Amino acid sequence: MYTLKIKEKFSAAHFLPGYPHECRRMHGHNFFVEAFVQGNTLDEFGILIDFKELKKIVISAISDYDHFLLNDLADFKELSPSSENISRICYSKINLLIQQKYPDCKLVSVRIWESENCYVEYCE
Repeated sequence: MYTLKIKEKFSAAHFLPGYPHECRRMHGHNFFVEAFVQGNTLDEFGILIDFKELKKIVISAISDYDHFLLNDLADFKELSPSSENISRICYSKINLLIQQKYPDCKLVSVRIWESENCYVEYCE
């Protein structure tokens, strides 16, 4: 089994409505997104997924978030844009794109780093 990881970033603002602490106010983060993909079958070049291709998938999944207020986006109209929810939605988007193009691979998890010391990891 091979595990690949790609790391990308986006900058965005958000607030957590009704949260009893500072995060209820609008603030921003430089979010880092890590996607972990596993598989057994290598292509004729000995590659599971080209890192450039995996990077395109992750960028495609998060591009709508970069430099936006997450609360204003359709993905978070009915959902608090917490790092937990961001990780689950990113997982769903990335997973769909991977399954369409690389059905022999599995998205294992997605990590959303809110800061250099804090991340949420979502897996199914």
